[in-house]
Amino acid sequence: MRDFNHTVNVLVNAFFKGDLQAGTCSACAVGNIVAESMGYTMGHRYKSGLTLNGQIFTRRFPVWENNDGVEIRTNWRSAFCSAAVEGHIVQILDPTAYLNSIRNDSNLHKEIDSTGYTFLELSRMEKAFESVYIDTVGYNNKKVTEQQRMEGELAGLMAVVDILAYIHGVDLSTTNNAKDRFKMPVDVKELVEVE
Repeated sequence: MRDFNHTVNVLVNAFFKGDLQAGTCSACAVGNIVAESMGYTMGHRYKSGLTLNGQIFTRRFPVWENNDGVEIRTNWRSAFCSAAVEGHIVQILDPTAYLNSIRNDSNLHKEIDSTGYTFLELSRMEKAFESVYIDTVGYNNKKVTEQQRMEGELAGLMAVVDILAYIHGVDLSTTNNAKDRFKMPVDVKELVEVE
């Protein structure tokens, strides 16, 4: 993959198709980049449970699927992932997991290497996306509206585009044009704002 415009296209498509989800390894910015480079599609599963106050909930969450619709486990997250700790994003890097994956020829390194980006480049994208998302919507992102979630993800994507521009040595004009591609058409905005 390793092409600025192609990678931006992957993220634009994920954003507008609703396949982007902060805090979910299969569907964050890096998750979408990896899924596309591996030839996976984004499927959705539903999980039900009980809240602490006893109410039933059903949550839709994204998963990777192969061409047969079989769910694929994300492996890249074993090399790096971000987590919210006391209102801040902390990134855990495990280069040993990545190196062992190369030795063992497992899917972890195949997922990362398929993108054409390095382990560190992808980890920077992932941390930028998740950090800016949390900074935008606040620490307790379980209680955000759909509009707030989309604004947080959009802000996170703008940070990822900045990282991509740095990696690819892209000029400011090209970077701003790429960011403009994430602007919602009026009809999509109206759909999002209607409750």
